[in-house]
Formats: sequence, C-alpha cells, structure tokens
Amino acid sequence: MIKTFIKKSMLLFTLIVLVVYTVQAILQGKWGDTLFLWQLVFVSGLISLAQLLLSKFKSNYYLLEVIIEYVMVCIIVSMAGLALGWFKLYYLWQIFLYITPVYIIGYFLDLSRAKRDVDYINEKIKQRMERGKRFEPGDNKDEEC
Repeated sequence: MIKTFIKKSMLLFTLIVLVVYTVQAILQGKWGDTLFLWQLVFVSGLISLAQLLLSKFKSNYYLLEVIIEYVMVCIIVSMAGLALGWFKLYYLWQIFLYITPVYIIGYFLDLSRAKRDVDYINEKIKQRMERGKRFEPGDNKDEEC
C-alpha cells in the first residue's frame, strides 16, 4: 500500500514537473533543464524496459536477482550519462551514490510489504485452523438435523 502510494505520487509529481517545465520552455525558449528532465524520463524508460526483460529470468536467490538488477541499472545509467553528457568518465564512480539510496529505500519498502503479506497469510491460516477445530472430520453437524 505504501509502495503503491509512493509510486502513484511520484508519477503524478513527474507529470506535473514535465508539463510545467515543458510549457515554460516553449514560452521562454530555454530548453536546458527541460531537456535534462526528458532525458531522465528516457533513461527511466530504458531501465523499466530492462527490468521487464530481466523479470522473465527468475532465480531461487532473491539477493542474486537484486544484485543483477542493480548492476544492470548502473550500466544503463553509466552509458546514458556518458552519452548524454551528464558527467565525465572520471566521475563514473558517482553513479553508485545516485543509485544505491534508491535501492536501499526500495528494499525497505519491499520488506515492509513482505511483512504485511506474511501477517495476512498467517491470519488466514489461523482462521482456517480455527474453523477446522470447530468442525472436526467425522463430526458432521449437518447430519443431526
């Protein structure tokens, strides 16, 4: 729920910022910041596409999947950043400073969601067990009527 709320909020924020900056760029003819924002949208799209392709290959090791995705995102951002002139080659190490906090926050959001899912499943199991205790096999209450 929290992760969905954050995703929807960030999508809305992104749309508002893009529209405001694009309209201002059209009116004033200054495209510098606006082009950078659209470049970020493009790179985000590339990352999402790569994540979609990566989701087709599942592993029994969650940590391995996260590490592969992290490396893939770092490579995409590195290549795009160099191609689009965001930074020079000798500042490439800074990519880890940009990407790592996003993965840490995402990890904790997933962790809280997983805990909520486990709690929900445990509650359903508990309810089913309680129903099973009330109606033991061979103890058919319907036959008495």
